[in-house]
Amino acid sequence: MFNRKIIRYLKLWKEKKNRKPLIIRGARQIGKTSAVEMFAKENFDNYVYINMEDPDDANNFEGEISLSNFEKQVQVFKHKKLTPDTLIFIDEIQQNPHLISLLRFFYEKRPDLYVISAGSLLEIKLKQAKISMPVGRTEYIFMYPLDFFEYLEAKNEKELLNYLQNIKLGEKIIDSIHNKTMEFFKEYILIGGMPEAVKNFIENGDFDSVQSVYSSLMKNFLDDINKYASKSEIEYLTKILNQSPFYSGSKIKYENFGNLGIKSREVSNAMDILKNAMLINLIDSTNSTKIPLQEKSKRAKKLLFLDVGFYNYVYKVPFNVDIQNLESFYRGNIFEQVVGENIIAQDLHGDLDLFYWAIDQDKGSAEVDFCFSKGLNIYGIEVKSGNNQISKSLLSFAKKAPHCKLIKFHTGNTYIDHKNNILNLPVYLCSRINEI
Repeated sequence: MFNRKIIRYLKLWKEKKNRKPLIIRGARQIGKTSAVEMFAKENFDNYVYINMEDPDDANNFEGEISLSNFEKQVQVFKHKKLTPDTLIFIDEIQQNPHLISLLRFFYEKRPDLYVISAGSLLEIKLKQAKISMPVGRTEYIFMYPLDFFEYLEAKNEKELLNYLQNIKLGEKIIDSIHNKTMEFFKEYILIGGMPEAVKNFIENGDFDSVQSVYSSLMKNFLDDINKYASKSEIEYLTKILNQSPFYSGSKIKYENFGNLGIKSREVSNAMDILKNAMLINLIDSTNSTKIPLQEKSKRAKKLLFLDVGFYNYVYKVPFNVDIQNLESFYRGNIFEQVVGENIIAQDLHGDLDLFYWAIDQDKGSAEVDFCFSKGLNIYGIEVKSGNNQISKSLLSFAKKAPHCKLIKFHTGNTYIDHKNNILNLPVYLCSRINEI
């Protein structure tokens, strides 16, 4: 089991006075169960684990259940009393959506208990069961594959991680450390952040076996989607899910997506399902420079797949490729994918509205890879492979948003462009986006 940043938040949640039952949202097999198990082991003497994909648990906790009956069923089937300060973890809760309705009663009647649930495809299952989320009675937190800093910790590079986490942003990285970190970052790009793939690589050092992990994960995703999709949706959902990793970091149009010959309406529906399953992110375009940023709906969306490892799996990239060839092979999209997913991975509460910024040709034609607002600030982010490329689009963005913060993530070292007020950071520091 890897130490994940969500565990730090779970410890804060545990100490909250008005703590609510917690729902951990995330795609399949990103480490939700392992993280809660680690948290439980370190913080609770009395722990009840219910896995709704386990046939016995699914049978024993089936259908609508009152809080009183739930307590009795736990005592009978789990041989534990729900004494104060017990942690209850209901895993794969989407298998019985009625249990989501039960969560509100823990908040109202048993606030002395600590309740965590986790699941994937929640929106789809709730919609099918015609059940709504208990608004105001639960808290959501989002979990993603390992970001680069979590990857370093998984590899036991704790000294390097400590250096990268604590160096002042804007201060140059020691060259030898920068070079070593770029080697790890290239490795991270190729391996990805899915826990099973990372574990496999750390234990075996075998890139081919990592590819087989991603093959298995894709099959599992397809199986999951097909369980919950209607018969009319299954065929085009399967094709679109298989095709989506090829477009990671790229702008897409629904019309004839992937040359699959599927109607735009069906592509749109499939993308919504995959987004709700947290297998993809769709980054909207904006031409706004005022808070709040507004979507420009008619412009193409940028697709980010769940994890960069799937990108390499579908392209069958060799492990010995160097970082420059990696960038040219992907036409730069690989860095947009990995930076985008690492930025999103810092957003535990789902508050981030991430856009890319673009203006039309008649207004000068400029595009910035990512932008978002936080507080009273607007952030413009460019992702470049070179060290000294000045982004004309970033400068155009700055002219229209004079009080913005400009960041360029690149493969070079840290430096500040004082003339244009651009903070140039090594691409591997994208996990510190919340500190800028």
